Amino acid sequence: MCYSLEIGLIVQLCRSCTAARLRTLIPVFEKMSKRLPHDDQTEFSVWNKKRSVQPGIQRKVLVAHTDRSIGESIVLMLGLRGNSSMYAPDLESLHLQLDFWDPAVVFIDTRLEDKTDYAFMLAMKSDPLHSARLWIAMSDIAKEESAETLRNMGFDGLCRRPCPVWKLYEILNEFYLPITRQHDPDQDK
Repeated sequence: MCYSLEIGLIVQLCRSCTAARLRTLIPVFEKMSKRLPHDDQTEFSVWNKKRSVQPGIQRKVLVAHTDRSIGESIVLMLGLRGNSSMYAPDLESLHLQLDFWDPAVVFIDTRLEDKTDYAFMLAMKSDPLHSARLWIAMSDIAKEESAETLRNMGFDGLCRRPCPVWKLYEILNEFYLPITRQHDPDQDK
């Protein structure tokens, strides 16, 4: 909801309130509409801040999840935000969609992966065709799936279940931002 619309609703609901009373409510509603950042690196983190080489072309996102209802819900919500999203229920489907659909971002449920060696993820990161993608692990809180372990296995980031979809959307927005040239003050001389 838009900030000005929220204020308009407050004014309508509190016609008898004084202006001073309304001014005291504004900071409360501003706080309610803000999402707090995740500061806990064990819950949410993006280690490799990659950028799409073709921002804005087609925001292809693949969601690989063992739970069909969760995976398809994430795909639907990301699709409502302008992303071209697909769902993969297993590693076989994931391989096919990586090869034929070529998504730039993959959110992968770590339950699809063999936790003894993370062979799939290590193979993807060592292959130049797949290493440019942004790979985000969606995992439970488990000792064998520490943030450091997932990072060492080749994931670019982590989002613990249940991961809020707005955080996934923020990752996508960051990834698809246009790459802007940094201003070099030495060039002005």
